[in-house]
Amino acid sequence: MLTYRAIDYKNDIEDVIDLLRKFLDPTFTKEYFKWKHLENPFGKSIGLLALDGDKVVGVRMFMIWKFKKDDRLIRAIRPVDTATDAKYRGRGVFTQLTLDGLNNYRGKYDFVFNTPNKNSLPGNLKMGWQKFYNGINFQIGLVNFFSKSLKFEIKSIENFEFGPTLINYSDTFCSKEFIKWRYQLTDYKLACFEKPNHYLIYKQGKIKGLPIIIVYEIMGEVCMVEKMLNSLGKKYYVPGVYFYYPLNSGKIFIKSFSTSKPVIVVKNMEPKFNNQFRLSLGDLESVI
Repeated sequence: MLTYRAIDYKNDIEDVIDLLRKFLDPTFTKEYFKWKHLENPFGKSIGLLALDGDKVVGVRMFMIWKFKKDDRLIRAIRPVDTATDAKYRGRGVFTQLTLDGLNNYRGKYDFVFNTPNKNSLPGNLKMGWQKFYNGINFQIGLVNFFSKSLKFEIKSIENFEFGPTLINYSDTFCSKEFIKWRYQLTDYKLACFEKPNHYLIYKQGKIKGLPIIIVYEIMGEVCMVEKMLNSLGKKYYVPGVYFYYPLNSGKIFIKSFSTSKPVIVVKNMEPKFNNQFRLSLGDLESVI
């Protein structure tokens, strides 16, 4: 008979990592687990386990997430790393872990959101989750090398002090503690534009073999965003910039076009907030 309980972070981490490596991702490390679930400035993750005797056969982790909307701090939980031992699949482990997370911690969150893959999406929908789409797609802007560039400097995120009035597109509560935690890896960079409080967090990458700039956070006035993105692309002499933002002007890029829709599902979300729910590319990146 299977039993279910909360994770004990002092004693269960090794068994959980072993399960995640075998049935989710063979590259999963203890350091990554601690960064993601114990060091998150929003709070320590909720972790639930399925056990057969003393053996951990299922795990479902719920990250704590916070949004700020109209000076109101909104709490969310986000189901992420999940694995079930292959011998125990088809016995409702995934469903039970999910329901326990939603029901046992109901007073600790205002709503739930998830970015499931194609394998877990059907299971989420069967349990009453709703697809969320606010009309914004992932986009690529083709860099216009004849457009005038904005002045900016590239700085270290770790040592940079952000001002108190960030104009961030995402509704995620982007405190300086969150930004430094989220983007502490060295391949993320910060472009600081001459105009105060205008930043891009990005890294260099490739799409279909072509070099490209991938922008994870966009902070600044709407009228400045396309100029900022194009200026960054020119700096690195790449053909395109990949981003997630409601950019419709098309006055700077040679052309911008949509590539795909994000897959987001929600549960227990207030209708008013649902209509204005905004995430960044960094919020949607698979590392989270």
